[in-house]
Amino acid sequence: SWTQILGTFATNTNVKGHLLSKIILEAVMLAENAGLCVDYVTCDAAPWNRNMWKIMGIKGNSKEISGKRKHPVDYTRSLHFFSDFLHLVKNIRNRLLQTSFNTPDGIVSMEPIRKAFEFDSNNVTMKAMPRLTRTHLDPNNFEKMRVAYAFQLFSSESLRGLQLFKAQVEPHCGKIDATQKFFRRMQSLIEIMTSRYRAEALKLNSPRVQELEDFLDFMTQWEKHADRKHFLSESTAEGLRVSITSTLELLKYVTSQVGYSYIMTSRLSQDKIECLFGIVRQSSGCNAHPTPQQFLTTVNCLSYYNLAKSVPGANVGSDVLNSLMTVKDQPATSRKQQLIDVL
Repeated sequence: SWTQILGTFATNTNVKGHLLSKIILEAVMLAENAGLCVDYVTCDAAPWNRNMWKIMGIKGNSKEISGKRKHPVDYTRSLHFFSDFLHLVKNIRNRLLQTSFNTPDGIVSMEPIRKAFEFDSNNVTMKAMPRLTRTHLDPNNFEKMRVAYAFQLFSSESLRGLQLFKAQVEPHCGKIDATQKFFRRMQSLIEIMTSRYRAEALKLNSPRVQELEDFLDFMTQWEKHADRKHFLSESTAEGLRVSITSTLELLKYVTSQVGYSYIMTSRLSQDKIECLFGIVRQSSGCNAHPTPQQFLTTVNCLSYYNLAKSVPGANVGSDVLNSLMTVKDQPATSRKQQLIDVL
């Protein structure tokens, strides 16, 4: 298990989509020429990344889903694209905090969860939702950035609380069957898209493959049934469709062409780059917002160092950064050339 930084550079503004697409293709070609096999690219839902998708021909709507393009090095292969699943779950949770969802099963909202939490808080003995707190139900802007809170909201604890206090909640919120079904779908989707162990890995022809296909069908029916206000944002819906489709396509490729028996879907996220950012911030001491010069210097060091550990309590799990390259691989540069580069 290793992580290798291919390159980094500072820009005055955000990199535009057309330039970003060229950078990605060049990085893929350089990595392939170095002996690596690049089969997918993961990014978040930033506007410039979505613009890059558009330029690459990546799209995901109710009429058409295209999550791959021809590989720039080997035309017999495809280059798949993913939207970071962890960010997508946070976006779904944030959308649900803002408005209710009008799904084909009925109205989904946070009110049944809040009411069940209220009843559960009155229990002084055994609780159905022990890890759920007010932070999960009404997070502030900083807490909305924490992935763990979104995952725990769509966990078995919420489902257990809804089921246990259903009779008490429904007189206040009406029927909650649609909310239960939606949270159950989300819990299953999270388990499938974040597998880290062989027993949980996604395998071809497994029931979990059918669950992913069913979720795509559910999204199509949901979009037809609801207006724009009570559906996911366009960016989140596109990211989900493309990521799920690319997961299924990549699974077919690695099992039929590469000889894999399964894929661990957690590897398809951008946890590694989140871990890197945490290490860079930690390297600056109490300064959690390093300057561009500090950032570039730290990243250059991390490109060759090992055993740099991510900060505890970060947005992703603690991990150790092991680089494929070492200091010996760094090309020697004369002092004169270094001064020329600085100037």
